[in-house]
Amino acid sequence: MILINNLRSRTKELHEKLDKAPHSIAIFNQNISKEYFLEILMLNYKAYLPIEKSLSMERQPISRWIEHDYFELTQRDIHLPNIESISFTPLEMIGALYVVEGSLLGGAVIGKQLSENKNLDYNINSMQFYTSSNEERRARWKATLKLLKEDYTTSEMDEIVVGAIKTFNHFINIMT
Repeated sequence: MILINNLRSRTKELHEKLDKAPHSIAIFNQNISKEYFLEILMLNYKAYLPIEKSLSMERQPISRWIEHDYFELTQRDIHLPNIESISFTPLEMIGALYVVEGSLLGGAVIGKQLSENKNLDYNINSMQFYTSSNEERRARWKATLKLLKEDYTTSEMDEIVVGAIKTFNHFINIMT
């Protein structure tokens, strides 16, 4: 638990800054249009895809869920220019996973907010990104927690935190 507490305390301000991004506030105020929501999906796609390209993920990429939801709402595929990956050391990847997988926990809360928004025709049961918590997401988080609970030296923990900070900063640069 030492690592996860270290991650939480050393990234708290970045997490709070991301939570205060305009799209987050709009979702919780329940005043977004379908067009604005599609912009939010695109921002998330731009945030997750380069990180997932860098991580050797054995799990289904979150960007695929965003592609699915975008198609559900528009009947169009996402087309973006080539997105470069972000460079992480193996230990920094653990910090990136902490941010990426942890964000899915918040996604369940956001999904509920979206399903209550009268401006959107949002069926939480047909969506994959902003959706209610499910067994797959719980299993992903448990696997991440297992990794975070391993024993690390102080310098290894510092490097893991660098990966989390790098990931939070990437998300903030995209979302704000």
